[in-house]
Amino acid sequence: MKQLLPIFIFIFISFQAISQDVTVEPNPYINTFAVDLSTSNTEAIAHTEMVNNSSGTLNVKWVIVPGDNCPSEWKYLVCDKNNCYTTAVTTNQGGPVNNPVILAAGEKAILDLHIKPNQTAGSCIPKIEVRNYDDPSVLYQTADYDVKIDALSAATEREKANLKVFPNPTSNYISLSENHFVSQLWVSNILGKRVRTFRTSVGNNYDVSSLPDGIYLVSMVDEDNKVLKTVRISKRSIRP
Repeated sequence: MKQLLPIFIFIFISFQAISQDVTVEPNPYINTFAVDLSTSNTEAIAHTEMVNNSSGTLNVKWVIVPGDNCPSEWKYLVCDKNNCYTTAVTTNQGGPVNNPVILAAGEKAILDLHIKPNQTAGSCIPKIEVRNYDDPSVLYQTADYDVKIDALSAATEREKANLKVFPNPTSNYISLSENHFVSQLWVSNILGKRVRTFRTSVGNNYDVSSLPDGIYLVSMVDEDNKVLKTVRISKRSIRP
């Protein structure tokens, strides 16, 4: 029993080091971005939120952690409720910035990760560690951003302007304008979480009647899972 005591103490301390007072939604964030890689100014934006689940106000620290096997050309920046920082700022505590994110009890605030691919396609999982600003040894949560960045094709660029999803707003279904290169529709909520996936066919309607009212993003995807175009639609139930 004495031999097991150090193990129990280690496990107890390990659990104490992680707190769920602040969480990130969605986590993991999963998305494929099709972007114009012909320019160095292009960026992909992963939209997430921090949530204070505690009963008191908390000061929050974040730290960008580049993932394993991420392209070395990729650069990252964070936008929080205080500011959108530059790629030179990898944390809001230490270095050029000391600016805690102050979250009241129950408050939600943005924690967007911007990825600048610098004309380089690829995929990996960069992370953001969310910690207690006043005691950085307390880790609230590690947010994973499972992202893939692809290049838009020139042919798609010429044709995508004619792609339409209708009606908008809608109450029961959506339709896709006739084309020969969209194979799927991905319907995501405003936080980027996919809630519906449809295989497309000519003249078909796609049922969204069971979705709660709100704003959704509809991505038109080709057979290689490349996003050709994303539009915003409004889902509204018919009132009696």
